[in-house]
Amino acid sequence: ANFRSALVLQTLADAANDEEGTSPPLVANTPSGATFTSEYTDAYIVSPETEDAQCYDAGMVLALAIVIATEKNHLADPRMVTGEQVLAALQLTSDKSPGTTLIGTGPAEFAKAVNLISAGLPIDYDGAGGPQDFDALGGVKNLISHWKVVDQRFVEVAQYDCISSSTCPLK
Repeated sequence: ANFRSALVLQTLADAANDEEGTSPPLVANTPSGATFTSEYTDAYIVSPETEDAQCYDAGMVLALAIVIATEKNHLADPRMVTGEQVLAALQLTSDKSPGTTLIGTGPAEFAKAVNLISAGLPIDYDGAGGPQDFDALGGVKNLISHWKVVDQRFVEVAQYDCISSSTCPLK
């Protein structure tokens, strides 16, 4: 479980003050992040927290990889896709070649991605938590937030850019 949650602040109250930690940002400061926040808030009446954006992105990347693997392997039924085929398709959810279409969050963007994949065109999924670009080990490159609890609120102290460089410089 992640310390950075409203439940932790409610439970610990003042005892949480001055605690520090790191985590991915709650939601990316991008159009995809804004769409995710709006749709999440409409559905759940609260703002996203902790790892909501990262869990959403994991589901979207997996779904897109299954669609890609189904098309690439000429399968009539996506239930026939193997784990190895999904693994091979993961990198293709974040294609950086020229002419690639950027895909955001939400049902309309997913439908657009499915249509592009079916037409044999590349996609680049930019998720709720930011770009979903994979490193050489298969992990998603991300921003890392250093936060501190001040007056029972999570305050971002610094942000590190692990997307553009593996050295994660201060942003």
